[in-house]
Amino acid sequence: MNTNIPLKTRKLILTIGMVLLSGLGFAVIPAGHFVPVWIGNGNDQMTFIITSASIGGVDLEAGDEIASFDGNICTGSLVITKKIGLLNSYFPEFRASRKDDEASNGYTVGNAISFKFWDSSANLEISGIMPLFVDNTNIPTTTPVYTPNITAYVNLSYVSPNKVPVANAGTDQSVIEGTLVTLDGSTSNDPDGNTLTYKWSAPAGITLSSTTAIKPTFTSPDVATSTNYTFSLIVNDGTVDSPADLVVITVNPLPDTAGTITGSATVCQGQGSVVYTVPTIVNATSYVWTLPIGATGTSETNSISVSYAASAASGNITVKGHNANGDGTVSTLAIIVNELPTAPAAGTITQPTCTLATGSVILNDLPATGSWSLTGSPGAITKTGTGTSYTFADLAAGTYTFTVTNAAGCTSTASGSVAINTQPATPTAPAAGTITQPTCALATGSVILNDLPATGSWSLTGSPGAITKT
Repeated sequence: MNTNIPLKTRKLILTIGMVLLSGLGFAVIPAGHFVPVWIGNGNDQMTFIITSASIGGVDLEAGDEIASFDGNICTGSLVITKKIGLLNSYFPEFRASRKDDEASNGYTVGNAISFKFWDSSANLEISGIMPLFVDNTNIPTTTPVYTPNITAYVNLSYVSPNKVPVANAGTDQSVIEGTLVTLDGSTSNDPDGNTLTYKWSAPAGITLSSTTAIKPTFTSPDVATSTNYTFSLIVNDGTVDSPADLVVITVNPLPDTAGTITGSATVCQGQGSVVYTVPTIVNATSYVWTLPIGATGTSETNSISVSYAASAASGNITVKGHNANGDGTVSTLAIIVNELPTAPAAGTITQPTCTLATGSVILNDLPATGSWSLTGSPGAITKTGTGTSYTFADLAAGTYTFTVTNAAGCTSTASGSVAINTQPATPTAPAAGTITQPTCALATGSVILNDLPATGSWSLTGSPGAITKT
């Protein structure tokens, strides 16, 4: 008969009994973690012979325990003394006892059999043991229920239940359009340490470099405004999928490509206030202009006024849109900067005479090639021609400067001043005074001429014969 004694009392009785048996010379296995609900000989015992016992493929070791259960009732147990199996020729056995009527001190016939382990090194009780019942030749048999007076051979193993893996699609990112973006699922994990496979899903319009890579890439699309794209990652540990994890990639727009620059593409050195304009650039908050060497101007709008220094050289004007995300694509206008012609150099000056009221000047260093236009100031007197020299005639009395404009439309600086004198007055005709005639002793005569110029020198000419006196 079983004795229904409280657990603490049973443990105390077992301990005392073992001490007494030990004192009598019997080898006694010490009381362990599991304590059956019965003591004594028990009733209608069912014998279990353990042919193997392992946790996660590792054999139980000395000091570990095995117990049988009917529900929550411990029906029998043993403490193993070494690894179970052929290597040690060790196949321990223990017995379960049937309960008495109206008591809870044993198994109930026909109930299911379950087992538990005690891992002494981990100080851990383990349930969920998988029993494989075999015959005495280790061939699997049907799983028995609690049955009196039989022997059951059983292989016992515990495999921890598979835990669901955890997907991690990485941190959200903010990128600009047209860039290579890398997704990162490398921090996904499996609690059981199993190898993971990856399955990415992308929103419409996005093509990933791979849907199964740990770190797939894609090129961010062009967008009109900041746009969120959500990607999904599911990992699998070979058994089960993880819940999906999401990552959001925000794609921000750059300014659109700049349009055509309008303005003069051919200018002259020294030319100022030349205006250039580009159509409004979508998504631009400011504009970035670059100018040829020797050109100056500042603007953050779609229009700029440019001045070209006397040393300016041909080059490009460029403009691009800018915003907080970066710069757009530039537009370029090629600029030809023509050199200024040399200022005309005044050569021989011919002054007015008594018979010609105007003067003239020979202008040198004019453009050697192409046609040119000379302008005299004051009066904006204009002459055109070719060649390096030109006589600028018909100049009334006054002080003049001259500029030359070459075939490219570039105008030189002014020449030095050229002074044209006032036409001189015509002198009064000489007045004949006393006339001395020839004599027998002197073959020539003479005349006194009056009213000659009172100032300066003069020249008298007698005709016929062009007799000259100064």
